[in-house]
Amino acid sequence: MSTSQSYWSSMRDDVKTMFDGITSLGVGVAIALGLQLIQEPMIAAGFGPWLRALVNLLGLVLSAALIVAAWLWTICSLKTKPRFAWFHWFSVLILSLIVMTVAFAVLYTSFKNAPIPLSL
Repeated sequence: MSTSQSYWSSMRDDVKTMFDGITSLGVGVAIALGLQLIQEPMIAAGFGPWLRALVNLLGLVLSAALIVAAWLWTICSLKTKPRFAWFHWFSVLILSLIVMTVAFAVLYTSFKNAPIPLSL
């Protein structure tokens, strides 16, 4: 196999890794957004404030853990050797900032709309 074929093959694998990473991030985001939708059914089912707080807290922790794990897996699974190392790390930094900003916004929104009663 020639060098250019292995380069394009690893680049194709990296594109696939990026899309898998986006899908994995979507799972964590969906869990966080889903917390907003289960508040009324939990109240209707008779969940007390402490049990709702526990469910909300566990959901937010699980969501945050999945988002961080998906981000780490995506960054660590890239195979292509970059032509410019500084640009590669700059791109990874910008991607990380975007992911963490979106994740923080989603988690914060879910926390505000699915409050965790801490003072009962």
